[in-house]
Amino acid sequence: MIDRSASSSLRGYYYQFDKTILEILRQSDPCAVATVEGIEDVDLENADGITAIQCKYYASQRFHGSSLRSPISFMLSDYMERTSPIRYRLYVHFGEAAQVDTRLTVDRLKSLLTHRENGKTARFHEQQGITDCQLEDFIKHFTLELGPNYESQHSHVVRALSDQFGCEDEEASCHYYNNALRVIYDTAVRVGRADRRVVRREFLSQIDCSAYLFNCWYLRLKKKDEYIKYVRRKLREHGAVQTQKRVLVYIPDYMAASAESLGSVIQDVALARFSPGRIHDAKPLTFVLGLDAAGMTETKSRLLADGIAFNDGYESIAFCPRLFERLPLIYRQMGGNNRCTTKIDQASYYLRIVGKSTYVSHFAELRPPEILVEFAGERDPGLTLPNITPFRIVGCDVADLRTILPNGGAR
Repeated sequence: MIDRSASSSLRGYYYQFDKTILEILRQSDPCAVATVEGIEDVDLENADGITAIQCKYYASQRFHGSSLRSPISFMLSDYMERTSPIRYRLYVHFGEAAQVDTRLTVDRLKSLLTHRENGKTARFHEQQGITDCQLEDFIKHFTLELGPNYESQHSHVVRALSDQFGCEDEEASCHYYNNALRVIYDTAVRVGRADRRVVRREFLSQIDCSAYLFNCWYLRLKKKDEYIKYVRRKLREHGAVQTQKRVLVYIPDYMAASAESLGSVIQDVALARFSPGRIHDAKPLTFVLGLDAAGMTETKSRLLADGIAFNDGYESIAFCPRLFERLPLIYRQMGGNNRCTTKIDQASYYLRIVGKSTYVSHFAELRPPEILVEFAGERDPGLTLPNITPFRIVGCDVADLRTILPNGGAR
């Protein structure tokens, strides 16, 4: 469910991004190209030519011709500079229902291009020296399209994704839409126009990935408790909470408000999975922290102060991958008739912990994790490991780890 509290200023961006996703999905040619922030908000290029689309979302406004003047002026200016005309489409939504004639004539276009400026009448077409014949030809290449409201358009996007990938609407909304939004946003902020081109075939491949890469823009659309609930469910579905899996958890430096709070959370999460009373074939979590040497020392000191044994491969002396990979020595609980049970009584260590720079530099010597759960954001690119796609989570603080990383029910 879309969070209705999303600010109106952001709605315009989401509306534009959703329209971009929808237009890409509607293309039948796998080689069709969409340029994000090109001539207009999105330019479509296929066998039929180029269509430049500008999106406007006036949810709190009633239709008025003056709202069309600026976007049409930009399109008309671009038209005048071209030797071979392209198509233009103004896609606009007005909040208050009104009868809007989407057809243009030369006289109506002139009226839209006319306004009062400094007490005088200003006619854009006259200022630019545009003739009636040129206006008439522009109209042949121009379309005014009335868009639905934000919620309706978003539903269209979800349905298009559901149809494309043959999945339920919930999966389309939470997984594929998030990935699509991430691709469009990441593309929109690139500097060069050539780098803002998205090929339909490549776009579908990028969003149809096994990882769930949650981005900040997507999180703003969701209530946090809904977001965390969905993340927990997906972690379970993909085996991240199975205690027999080798799971690595990456925590960036900005989530470490203090060594005490970080150490306490790491301790709780680690012991919920691998500690006395847990099944003996469980595997301890590996924590990789984006901290400097001082931060690592403080966090480890906190764990030691609480009596938590860990394996850091002697990172502060000379990191030894072989010792870091060494399995913990486990002592099982004794049951009746002095027989060992399947549960842990104590272990030589309860978690692995190491700094990001150490882990990355020695990754080739280490056994890769089966699952990488990565808490990251704009200020931290996370871990870049060969052939491993992370389950990336953003917008959370260190306390959220206790909720997001459940123990898998292994006792």
